[in-house]
Amino acid sequence: MMDRMTRSKYFERVASADLMATVEPFIDNALKQVGAIPAYDSLISKYKGLPLVPDMKADLQAHATQLTLDGTFHYLAKEEADIRANPAARTTDILKTVFGAK
Repeated sequence: MMDRMTRSKYFERVASADLMATVEPFIDNALKQVGAIPAYDSLISKYKGLPLVPDMKADLQAHATQLTLDGTFHYLAKEEADIRANPAARTTDILKTVFGAK
């Protein structure tokens, strides 16, 4: 049987692309609504104008999307651990079937 880390990595590997495609438009919209993209672009422009700074190639939208996925997988792993450890957390028929009704 797979350990918790292996299960988490498996789910992340098989679901990341679809989740990213689903979440990206919402992240982009939220960043635009709060004015983060022009503020970030302005900051990067000023940064690149400084002497002797290393080149920085950063994509705000990609970074925010990746952090969203990281947080999602983190909380899914926590919830799965609770469901596995606590039979009372198996509140639906499908959870009882998947994780066993002890």
